[in-house]
Amino acid sequence: MPGDIWLQINKVDDSQEHRVRELDKDCKEKFRWGWMEKTATVKTSNGAEVQVKLRDCFRKINTPGVVVCVTCSNQTVKYANRGVSSLVDHVKSEKHKKNAAATRQTHTMDTHFANSKPDDPPTIGEAASPRPTPSLVTQNLPALMCDRISTAEVKIIRP
Repeated sequence: MPGDIWLQINKVDDSQEHRVRELDKDCKEKFRWGWMEKTATVKTSNGAEVQVKLRDCFRKINTPGVVVCVTCSNQTVKYANRGVSSLVDHVKSEKHKKNAAATRQTHTMDTHFANSKPDDPPTIGEAASPRPTPSLVTQNLPALMCDRISTAEVKIIRP
């Protein structure tokens, strides 16, 4: 996927602190790796409050005063004037909340097991293998973008 390759080439990690300082020398607010440990309280559409770690959303890139939001398909977010406040505001934006909800909905394992009922008797050919249950899922991991594209292509191709 071209966007993923671009991010790998342009991202800066915390071992390159000197590079970040050099990039942000002319910015009012300089990037701090400590920002990535902060959490933002976000209200979801159903009124629940969710804690979001900034490190799960943002990556620093080789551009002064800018990070990218991986939740929003590598949308750039400028922090040069407002610092960490701009990152928190982005996480609270409707666009980000919509993208995060779509990611959670399409990538959680329990949605794959929604129709599975452990109390149902096994059908022919199923007796040897136990059915998965949602209680086995301990962590929701995002799928790769190429997996989502492949799934979409299969849905389009199949009648």
